[in-house]
Amino acid sequence: GLPLIHDHVPDVRVPQGYLATNTEELQEAQRLLKDRGHELLILKPTLGSAGEGITTIESTTDLGSYSFPLGPVLVEERFTIDTDRDGRELAPSIQYLDGKLGKPTDQILHGMTHAGNRYPSHCSAQFQSEFTTLSERILAWAKPRGPGGFDVLSIEGKPVLIDINLGRWTGAHPVSFFQGLYAPNTCFTSWKYVPKNDMDVWTFWNKLHQKGIALVPGATTEGVFPI
Repeated sequence: GLPLIHDHVPDVRVPQGYLATNTEELQEAQRLLKDRGHELLILKPTLGSAGEGITTIESTTDLGSYSFPLGPVLVEERFTIDTDRDGRELAPSIQYLDGKLGKPTDQILHGMTHAGNRYPSHCSAQFQSEFTTLSERILAWAKPRGPGGFDVLSIEGKPVLIDINLGRWTGAHPVSFFQGLYAPNTCFTSWKYVPKNDMDVWTFWNKLHQKGIALVPGATTEGVFPI
């Protein structure tokens, strides 16, 4: 049957797919989706974050040796994702806290891995409005407490819901809060940075000052700040 969300949030678009807990179910899911015309698929562990364990499945992929290292998986149809003017795939997200909704940001992806966020989104105003409305409808139904967020893909200009993060912080929460507190009404880009030579955060912070690019809360509203 349809996922529960369809009973409470009609017209939400999600990928067609199945949950698999063992090799037999995994191969059956692949066969059923292929019968529906979906040759290209994607495999996503139900547990994990930031894209961990997500892999693509080609029409010739043999899933008989998959070992379920992260537990049960979803096997879903794979979309052709819209891109921005720079050719980057549009995979927006939106965060909430205690039912209060933020604004859409674009996820920065390295392959399947989340590597940061940018605001404002490069999606159209119409897309962002539809995404926000969809998120509000989910919140009105689920009434979640604490933090969470929703991830979508832009498919033919429309949001397709691919991930619901409930009851946990996401990678976009800290930078969104920081911007709201110290640099409101500005754009931002966040990214993951692994310093060389085990540099600690204070050495990194001093280097930002030396280059004249540090954002100093309460004193400046642009620059770089380590979170």
